[in-house]
Amino acid sequence: MSERNIAQMFEGPAHNLVWKNRFNEIIDVVYKKYDKLFDSYYPPFSAPYPKRLTKEELVEEIKNGGKVIQEYELGVKIVERELSIEERLDLASKTYSVFDPFDFYEVSHKEIDELYPVPSKDIIIEYKNETVSYYE
Repeated sequence: MSERNIAQMFEGPAHNLVWKNRFNEIIDVVYKKYDKLFDSYYPPFSAPYPKRLTKEELVEEIKNGGKVIQEYELGVKIVERELSIEERLDLASKTYSVFDPFDFYEVSHKEIDELYPVPSKDIIIEYKNETVSYYE
């Protein structure tokens, strides 16, 4: 394998998959912490108590900065941002070997999706002095 292919592997989809998996591992840890704290705050048969969030609902609550983060002191933050056209063209140039970013002077996100489907979001999670970022 050439030196360029090795570098591309660590910058491209395989690298992104590693970080996405790490993101999911952190979410699993945070959800287990939330689940354990929920049980200690609201013992069985001590109704009324709030609805227990699913993992997906907890992720949305964290993204939106909801009260659950402070109430359970989860210490986690998720930021989701849209990638710029320039960032998406850079990803496309790393993913598609025939791609030449200089062919596109004015291009829209829709055109990038049609020609070179690459991620459009950068998702960042911060938890216990660790920051993980991946593209989606």
